Amino acid sequence: MSMSSLPTTVAPTSLAGLQESVGPLLGHGAYQRRMLVCGIACVATALTQFISNRLIGRPVDHWCQPLVELRHLSADTWKNLSIPIEADGSFSKCTMFDPPVLGTVAENRTVIECRSWDYDIADKGDSIVSRFDLVCSRQYLYPLSSLFTSLSYTILSPVAGFASDRIGRKPVTVVCAFILVFSLIGCSVAKTFTFFLVNRALAMAAGNGGYLLTFILLYEGTGPSRRWLFLLLQTAVPGTIVPPVLQILSWQSPSWALAQALIITPAAIFGVCCFLLEESPAWLLATWKVREAEEGVLLAAKVNGQDADKARRGFRVLLAEMGKLLDSNEPTYMASATEGILETMRMRRLAVAAFFSRFTLSGVYFGLVFSDNTSGYFWLGVFFGLSTSTYCIIILAVNRYGIRETLSAVLAITCCSAVAKFLMTLSGEHFATPFVHAAMKAVVSGSMSVVMWYAGDAFPTKIRCAGVSLSVFFGGIGSYLGMFLAKLKTEPEGVYFSMYVAVMTMLSVVAVQWLPEVFIEKPKEVRSLDIPSPEVEVVPQFSLTESTLTMGKQPQELLTQLMKYCSSTYQNMFSVPKLTMP
Repeated sequence: MSMSSLPTTVAPTSLAGLQESVGPLLGHGAYQRRMLVCGIACVATALTQFISNRLIGRPVDHWCQPLVELRHLSADTWKNLSIPIEADGSFSKCTMFDPPVLGTVAENRTVIECRSWDYDIADKGDSIVSRFDLVCSRQYLYPLSSLFTSLSYTILSPVAGFASDRIGRKPVTVVCAFILVFSLIGCSVAKTFTFFLVNRALAMAAGNGGYLLTFILLYEGTGPSRRWLFLLLQTAVPGTIVPPVLQILSWQSPSWALAQALIITPAAIFGVCCFLLEESPAWLLATWKVREAEEGVLLAAKVNGQDADKARRGFRVLLAEMGKLLDSNEPTYMASATEGILETMRMRRLAVAAFFSRFTLSGVYFGLVFSDNTSGYFWLGVFFGLSTSTYCIIILAVNRYGIRETLSAVLAITCCSAVAKFLMTLSGEHFATPFVHAAMKAVVSGSMSVVMWYAGDAFPTKIRCAGVSLSVFFGGIGSYLGMFLAKLKTEPEGVYFSMYVAVMTMLSVVAVQWLPEVFIEKPKEVRSLDIPSPEVEVVPQFSLTESTLTMGKQPQELLTQLMKYCSSTYQNMFSVPKLTMP
């Protein structure tokens, strides 16, 4: 039997490297495409939640509602009779005269606050502003709703991450899907603002929890050679399409029912796709659920059209190598999720760099989104073109220069753009500023996908969800800071935010240099080798970059030498050429 006829695996040099070994056994095909479609639907739902106020929260002109006995009057007549005039000549929106009696001298009447309002909208229920009376003394509830819902996902995302590391990726994903769909339905039928706010917070948390978990499932269920592309597509497709589409729909002033249907549709697709997902074989193996892990590998191989017998033999050889590592008393990541994170120096370096970069980029991205004053089809076209170009360039750059250098480059571009925008703001240049703003938003959107990839790579399989969820937590904190600085009233406008972006992205470039370089390589052909032992039908493959192993050594010696090499060579920890072992 030859090696070319069997599924190749990369034998783990540590139990933390299980994912690199399980991925090639699964093959590539419909199994990964299911997860990708599910992930795209979930990200689209999460993005829709973030910017849903464009559909359901548009501002509405308002004034005090007439008394019952005066409801027969037209709006203009009522305003002329009973609404005070402000200093700028407009009618007051929050006060009225008391009593509003025809023929009463204005000086003899008092001005009181409105008890209820009329709105300049065809259907009062089409906007949350008019639906829940978020005006005048209740106006503070409008921004509070966005703050509260964003805070919910920041706090609750780690809950989903830690839970999935304990009970599994799929069950927590299904729970998130159920909560998401039913919460959105609750939002659509809400009659009170409190009920709407609670359901929206749950929907936001569940949507982002689903994004986190579909990202992990796609990460662990895709081989190293294609993983980065699938993860990039998960965010690139909805990130490029959803914002322009929602903006165009918002200009049509859709009804409440239509807007809610548009919001629920991607969530429903996500919920249906969840039933097509399978548990991560890598997580099952990392938690020593061997039988379930083998069933998962065989199912994935079958869905992808792979030979089930070859996948089974490869899995059992992988299991045998794990036993050898345990027998050699190699340190393993057997700590719980709360105790294992940031345990080793390597993990600390990766985690700190990934967390800081996520914190910075989230603040920059959401600050740019919430301070965007451009409108019209032209700017939507500019954003779509820049986003598409950015993702294409990132794909080409990653293939040629590696992920770390690509991330450093996009961060440096963001830093230079922030400095340029700062200088243009100080000089009063207004023509080029919107173009720089749009370019920054597109570049930061692409770089966030790359940072998410590194966050997944920073943690071993057993605690990966917990680690990535913490990066989302830090990203949420960064988004609050970015939005605060973007909305801060300064002269000239936005100068503090531009300074913040320049400084933080520069520091992020430094932090990214802590990360190991990862080059994307296609699987290489391995020469055939006859296997003398009938008990071991698949030979795992090892590889080194700067040193060579002697083919005549015993497997235990080779494992020892390989572990010493991995501990001393930090930069080559992720990608190594292949060398077969007898």
